[in-house]
Amino acid sequence: MRARSVVALGLSAVVLGLAGCSSERGRQDVDAVLWRQTMAHEKVGALLDVSQRETGTVLTGLRNAAWDRMGQTPPDVREGAMVVYDLHIAEPTATFSVFLSSGPRPDLPRDGGGLYNGPSEVYTCWDVTATFGRTPATTTRELGTECPPDLVEQLPDDAAFVRRDAFDG
Repeated sequence: MRARSVVALGLSAVVLGLAGCSSERGRQDVDAVLWRQTMAHEKVGALLDVSQRETGTVLTGLRNAAWDRMGQTPPDVREGAMVVYDLHIAEPTATFSVFLSSGPRPDLPRDGGGLYNGPSEVYTCWDVTATFGRTPATTTRELGTECPPDLVEQLPDDAAFVRRDAFDG
């Protein structure tokens, strides 16, 4: 009887360990090809640029760019995209979340040579608070860990979540 308990405990530990595995990847793990693809879709800075536009124009642009999760069909992110969602504006401040995905990685060797053996796509999410009234607008970013399921479900099964700070620099 004791041997069964030990075996059951060991199996439970293995199952719990596997269930806790994460597909999250860190800065050093982001393939250069996927990094470049992801950053090609990142347009938050352009959305918030008040150097050439009035604040009202910037806020209108944010409203037009934002996905209303309650009333709109999810945008197609299968080829890589940036999606602004959960937008709240209380002038002079706007808060919103951002989903960013790379799109499928082409069948290319890694930078520097060698075969690529990693996720076919990466994605990330973060929250932004932008305060207007200054040029440039001041922004703060909070790294997110929960991305909208309606967007993530469009990605391949092997797509990996990457913290937003992996794309800094």
